[in-house]
Amino acid sequence: MDIKYASEDIEQETLANQERQLLTIDESQRLFSPESVHRFFADVFQQYQFPWTIRLDPATNHAHVSQSLKQLILPADKWIGSEKIRQLLGHEIETHVFRAVSGGKSSMALLSIGLAGYLETEEGLAIYYTQEVDKYKGSGKAEKSWIGTLATGLAAKVRALKLRVYVTPDCKSVL
Repeated sequence: MDIKYASEDIEQETLANQERQLLTIDESQRLFSPESVHRFFADVFQQYQFPWTIRLDPATNHAHVSQSLKQLILPADKWIGSEKIRQLLGHEIETHVFRAVSGGKSSMALLSIGLAGYLETEEGLAIYYTQEVDKYKGSGKAEKSWIGTLATGLAAKVRALKLRVYVTPDCKSVL
């Protein structure tokens, strides 16, 4: 007859929790070569049916898109972690590239390169989108507030809608 003590159950549960934490840490810290990241984004462009290309550039130290060249530019000598890849997917591809491709398909193809002042607003949306993805993933970065998005919009002096409030004699405001 085997006797099992409560302390053994607690010890096994603690070891299982530690193992799960290690696996999570290892996965989030895993780095991918520039070539692997290139292949990943090539597959993304193929899945989304975007006619864009990807270039590994030894002269750049961060990933970005060139809307005029329809290109995603990645650093040629920098390994990138899975969390950063996810952020690049949301920020660069699912915000900037999606807007450019959608604008190019519209009846006003000019929208593919953006209108005056679009970049600041689009950056704010991309930052917000990245924060939402981080919140969903549970990466712990969900504590960021709207302040970055708000500051970007204010810096762009976005004036999408001006409201004037008038007060009537009976003290009711009218827009």
